[in-house]
Amino acid sequence: MAMKVDKITIDLIMHHLEAICRHMSEVLISTSYSPIFYEARDFSTALFDKDRQLISQEIGCPVHLAAMPFAVEVAYEDFRGNLEPDDTILMNDPYRGGSHIGDYTFVSPIFLKKELMGFACTRAHVVDSGQAAPTMFAEATEIVQEGLRIPPVKIYSQGKPVDDVLKLVLSHTRLPSWLAGDIRAAVASNAIGKKELLRVYDRYSRRIVEASVREILDYAESLVRKGISTIPAGTYKAEDQLDTDTVSPNPYRLRVTITVKEKSMTVDWTGTDPPAKGPINRPKHATVGDTFYNLKCLLDPKGPANAGSLRPINVVIPDSCLLNAKWPMPVDRGNNETSARIGDAIWQALAPAIPERVIGMTYGYCGGVCAGGIDPRNGEPYAFWEGPPGGWGARHNKDGINANWQTHGNVRDTPIEIMELVYPVMITMNELRIDSGGPGKFRGGLGLIREYKFIDHSPTTVAGGDRARAGPPGVFGAKPGAPFRGILVKAEGREEIVLGIDENGNWHPSFRTLWNLPPNSAVRSENAGGGGYGNPLERDPELVLRDVAEGYISHKSALNDYGVIIEPSSNRIDWDATNEERIRRAKL
Repeated sequence: MAMKVDKITIDLIMHHLEAICRHMSEVLISTSYSPIFYEARDFSTALFDKDRQLISQEIGCPVHLAAMPFAVEVAYEDFRGNLEPDDTILMNDPYRGGSHIGDYTFVSPIFLKKELMGFACTRAHVVDSGQAAPTMFAEATEIVQEGLRIPPVKIYSQGKPVDDVLKLVLSHTRLPSWLAGDIRAAVASNAIGKKELLRVYDRYSRRIVEASVREILDYAESLVRKGISTIPAGTYKAEDQLDTDTVSPNPYRLRVTITVKEKSMTVDWTGTDPPAKGPINRPKHATVGDTFYNLKCLLDPKGPANAGSLRPINVVIPDSCLLNAKWPMPVDRGNNETSARIGDAIWQALAPAIPERVIGMTYGYCGGVCAGGIDPRNGEPYAFWEGPPGGWGARHNKDGINANWQTHGNVRDTPIEIMELVYPVMITMNELRIDSGGPGKFRGGLGLIREYKFIDHSPTTVAGGDRARAGPPGVFGAKPGAPFRGILVKAEGREEIVLGIDENGNWHPSFRTLWNLPPNSAVRSENAGGGGYGNPLERDPELVLRDVAEGYISHKSALNDYGVIIEPSSNRIDWDATNEERIRRAKL
């Protein structure tokens, strides 16, 4: 007979589990070597029960968390009967529970009196894991070009490092000392998770904890089913596209059909394009995870995120499509651009059913600038990945957020002071991009312009960003945000648009590896703005005037996009002319 636990105890245990995951994150932040961890926080931490069910997580990267259960399951199956206390398993194989090769997953079993009780798990984005170019290789056509693919292996055994495995892993990076420190930090993160979870068992007893976890999972399931029940039963469809697979100039389409029936939902990706030659493919389990987390924020944004919240959603993925990658398909950018587009397609499909919960599309990628080379200050190799933020879509009652990080990453951009201290780079421009927010009754958020000047050396640089053909779509009659652009600035000041649409309307594919840039040249990333919400002609003219005054939009945009005429001399609205202009446009 199932044990009954009072609700207060269940609530205490739920928040205790969440606190453990936060503590794991704090350990990783305070002990890691790489800025991508201690500043950008591109990692996630979670706890699992003995059945490999996700029971708690930190608010890390959604793109990590929803897919981590698959990695824990694979690690368990590979080492079934061969797990011991203080072991840590390392893996990054995208086809077996991973996401892309840059994400290293550390899985540590938790034992209570020699009985397996669960797992502590940390997934962290390693800056350089042996790719053909530092940090990534945009033109990869097979997985081996994307770095060292690691199946589940013990990297720590009974608390001691497995030296042969460490030597192999560290020999496949340009930054061995940093990676060694980051590995130790991830192992320490799991160690605190194990220690704290055992304290919970000791405080409450095994029976109470296990009964409470069952209740917590059921509670999460009930909240998601309640959210589904607020959507009218029916079938909803949408499609979106990626600019390119980075190898060919052709776009790739994603198509989704969502069927809502009572308190359950089926998400079917049939109709999505076949696998791509370039690295925008997505492993099946990762697509399932992407689908879950993009729905969670619509169906139940405040409830716990665990295995229970996944139960009401069935995901269908065709065998032969770019969302079901198999060896040797490259997948690196699938973790960034494709996962973002999965969310955009889902949101656009459900927009007619839940208009007040969706937003205009976000800037929709984690591209930006990756660079590596020899630091002229000390003669040592360096490599970094930086994804400056872009605009979020407008809401039903508010403008979009300016210069915020992509929803599926949920990380931070690296502070300029840290960038310039750690790397031979100078940030020569860092400002909001005027006129980038999609016009609407509520305006999309602005993208960010950031320029990286490489001082006294010739780096290998990768620059990229999707939504370069057309900006992120708006919803309910709004316009898209401005598309992404990448600009190469030579030392003498000459500028060249290398990514996006140039002044003649020519489109340059949205990824490019710029090998060995001339010393003191710069790369400028002009990130897309978010899509708007609603008819731009319905925007309050006073808000348009405010946007002009704050430098968010130009006088030209005020007239062309919003039909608002502002007198240049007084900077005041000409109300009569504005009303006439809006009436005229409404009749067109």
